[in-house]
Amino acid sequence: MPQQKKNGFGCLPILLLAALAICIRFGFPSLQTNQISLPESGFRSVASVNPAPADSGTFDALYAPYYAQLSASEQTVYRQLYQAVTDCAESFDPQAEMSIESLKKVSLAVSYDQPQLFWWEGSFSYSSYEYAPDIPVEVRPIYNDLANDLETHQQEFDTAAQQLLSSAASMQRPQDRELYIHDTLIDLVTYTDNAAYSQTAYSALVNHETVCAGYTRAFQYLMMQLDIPCYYCAGTAAESESLDPQTHSWNIIQLNGNFYNIDVTWDDNESSGFTSYVFFNRTDSFFENQLHIRAQEGFALPSCDSTECSLENLFGAQPMIDSLSDYGISSNSITYDLNGYYQFCEQQLIAAGSQTGTLYCLVHGEQTMDAISALSSEDMNAGYLNTVFQTAFPYGSSYSHSLTSYLVGDEYYFLSQDYTFR
Repeated sequence: MPQQKKNGFGCLPILLLAALAICIRFGFPSLQTNQISLPESGFRSVASVNPAPADSGTFDALYAPYYAQLSASEQTVYRQLYQAVTDCAESFDPQAEMSIESLKKVSLAVSYDQPQLFWWEGSFSYSSYEYAPDIPVEVRPIYNDLANDLETHQQEFDTAAQQLLSSAASMQRPQDRELYIHDTLIDLVTYTDNAAYSQTAYSALVNHETVCAGYTRAFQYLMMQLDIPCYYCAGTAAESESLDPQTHSWNIIQLNGNFYNIDVTWDDNESSGFTSYVFFNRTDSFFENQLHIRAQEGFALPSCDSTECSLENLFGAQPMIDSLSDYGISSNSITYDLNGYYQFCEQQLIAAGSQTGTLYCLVHGEQTMDAISALSSEDMNAGYLNTVFQTAFPYGSSYSHSLTSYLVGDEYYFLSQDYTFR
């Protein structure tokens, strides 16, 4: 008599424990959030990656690095899972025998490689025979509510993506496309802990509310559609050594043959109201110094050790100037040393002629910023205040100020200085 497949969701006696379908729900991480994956948009205004169907060849390793690191049998099931999710299929029978742990690895690989599959939870349930409970014979992808009216939600996703891609595609240089998508996503999206479908690119592109996984997948998807290799990198991050690391995700992008880390989530400085470029095209050593640690999940993404395409090398200070234009920042607002800071403050305070106000400037260099932060009242008097009192406030007797600085790029600091003359 042939073996019968046991459905793990039925009522069965003791021996059935091994045969029960075990529902595996393994969610993917987040820093002020989580990580997960998604399908293929129909937008094709520029040449685009076109993932292979389940029964054909392989995926391009340049755009699907997780697939490339699987065994041959795992790649077979990867293609099956990808096709099943693309078709929103209820289930499939694996063509290659593998353990649950291997199936988890395959599912993770699909989730990380395919940011367009927004209706899939990145998880599954399965059934097995009672004599081999760890070998799945039927796999059922688990979908979120967006699968219920997928055609409508797919159209929403494609339309939202096309609005960004149509502008970016007109730019010739990949670094210009990257900067545009980075800045536009930050303008569009609000970091929201309890956002709906927060692990998906849909939450960022359509709902404009997400967590780190949503930022990461949206950026990955858009870069891939623009023919720029871009990967989902899972890991942990912490704001300081005194705080516990939290699950987080960011991207690894290829430009001019080299790879760079980029964290759109942490460049979205919402609390201060401007875009940061601290985590734009950085090396592994920089990210590690900023307490970003890659996850160890049996996969290895390319090392990032080049500075060729750092923000400053590609664009200088212009992106930061543009981001801070609402604060009156221009190329004339950048100070490179202490004397430059003195001259800037003197000119601005005399021109303003106001007893209270705020000065804004960009300071370049950690040493210069440290020197400004350490200024004593005597230093300030000799540096610029005596001239300001004599010129703008001859009857004044005192001065007070508070200074706040934000790192906004490669050794660029946005300085906000509230002042009062009496």
